[in-house]
Amino acid sequence: MKIFLTGATGYLGQAVARNLNIAGHRLRCLVRRASDASKLPEDAEIVQGSLTDSAFLAAGVQGCDAVCHLAAFVQNWAADRRLFDLVNIEASERLARIAMDLKCARFLYVSSFMALGPSPGQEPAGEELCHPGPPYRNDYERSKALALDRLERLAVEGLPLITVLPGVLYGPGAATAGNHVSAVIRQLRAKQIPGLLGNGSQLWTYTYIEDAAAGVLAALEQGRIGERYLLGGPVLSMGEFARRVSVLAQCPEPRRRIPLWVGWLQGALEEMWAVFSGRTPAITRGVVNVYRRNWAFTSEKAMRELGYTLTDFDTGLKSLLRSLGEES
Repeated sequence: MKIFLTGATGYLGQAVARNLNIAGHRLRCLVRRASDASKLPEDAEIVQGSLTDSAFLAAGVQGCDAVCHLAAFVQNWAADRRLFDLVNIEASERLARIAMDLKCARFLYVSSFMALGPSPGQEPAGEELCHPGPPYRNDYERSKALALDRLERLAVEGLPLITVLPGVLYGPGAATAGNHVSAVIRQLRAKQIPGLLGNGSQLWTYTYIEDAAAGVLAALEQGRIGERYLLGGPVLSMGEFARRVSVLAQCPEPRRRIPLWVGWLQGALEEMWAVFSGRTPAITRGVVNVYRRNWAFTSEKAMRELGYTLTDFDTGLKSLLRSLGEES
């Protein structure tokens, strides 16, 4: 297939581009002018432009069999909150409508586990979970939930939508905002994390980057139109995650537990200071609110229908550490 790929220079995007290329697909990659496209496949067609330009998007999608949409504004906070709506919601809908108009056979949307909302209990949730709506914990969660809702409404009108929802990504790759675990490792080694928010029991789903990239390829080739697929991995509590990272990365384990109300107050102060200083807050009230809930998901459907496989957490973490040059 000839594929119009957005977000190709991002953390997951680079791995996806490589996998699609190896599988024999022809790529037309949308790249922002400020982005480094040097690590994309040599035979990929690179087009520089913006997701906000409808005419440019139409020219990019023209002649392609499928769209693989990864681009997103991945941040915990922004001085201009409209960026979440412009990129994550409006640009996604714009691209989807163009794909419909140009009769693309497939529109693969790479969303996020946060688009489904927190898991309701201790057991991992599946694709049937629907976000309950406001209040949202932060603008990223809000924009991803609303974008998924809009695209699924377009699917009723004929958009050939397939959605994949990765967990917290980790593994070798570009040091972007989506590469959260690498940043945590650096902070732990520098003793910049005073403790864990909450009691350490909160559950998170971790997805090895190469598993996610392989899942995207499988969903594009084999996924059923109209379906969602969670691309997850091991479910760990925050305390267990910190323990394993500390052991393998040979850094001190943060044993202090910071009450959520203390984190929330610190976030409020950081946000106030950010308004005056222009500096990105180290923590926000939205981040603290995310840590109040569990985000545990199962990938059984993707395993059953797509042949999706899960990498053991320690194995994936060792690969990440090797890439950072930090494994003993």
